[in-house]
Order: sequence, then C-alpha cells, then structure tokens
Amino acid sequence: MFTAVPVIWFAVFDWEHTKEVFLDTPKLYAIGMNDVYFNTIAFWRWFFYAVWQGILIVLCVMFTFNFAVIESGQQSGLILEGAYVFYAVVVVVNIKILISSFEFTFWMMFWIFGSIILYYLTLLLFSVIMASNLYGI
Repeated sequence: MFTAVPVIWFAVFDWEHTKEVFLDTPKLYAIGMNDVYFNTIAFWRWFFYAVWQGILIVLCVMFTFNFAVIESGQQSGLILEGAYVFYAVVVVVNIKILISSFEFTFWMMFWIFGSIILYYLTLLLFSVIMASNLYGI
C-alpha cells in the first residue's frame, strides 16, 4: 500500500503531453508501436536496476545498524533493521516517482508524501499495540 498507490496514480494520471497534443501528433505513438520502452532489454535493465538498488539499501542498513545499541544495552536485531529497510524502500520508491513525474499536482504530492507519513503512523501504531522490539524506534 505504501508504494502501490503512488505508482498507480503515476501510471494513470501523469501525462507527458496533453490529450490534444496526442490527437494532433500521431508520431508520438511510434514509441509504443516500436516497443521502445516495453521490450526485453528494457525489462531486464529495469529489473537489474531494481535489484541493485535493493542490495544497496539492505547493505547500507545492515552496515549502519550492525553496531547499534537499543536502550536496554542490547544490540539491535533484525526487527529494527527490517523496519528501516522497509522504510528505505518506501522512501526510495516514492522519491523515484517524484523524480520521474511530468506533472506535480496536489494529488501526486498527497499520495507520495501521504504514503511516507502513513508508514510512520503504521509503524507507531504497531509498536504501541504489539509492544515488541519496535517500541520507540
């Protein structure tokens, strides 16, 4: 939910050109007919780009929190590291959508920043209700 809604909004409502420009300029449809963005090479390029970003996020978080100590004197575990990996994924996806957007509307900003804020609120809610090791992060 934290990453799907902004992506769906971006895919449906972010237009590079207006509808009138598309109607007046049929050559803009050539990229779709020639499979410029929807081909095997483009798919694997984006796939490996996403895998690289995922590996980088996990490694940065794991090396950062490897020596972290929580208030009881224990070292942080996978719960804390997993929460921050998930937070980093939410932020990276939403920032990537923000960078890729052609239009900056109220609703686009609402879904992007709303999903990041909603992640914080959900984390707070689960940390209070479950009273687990998430409490206080």
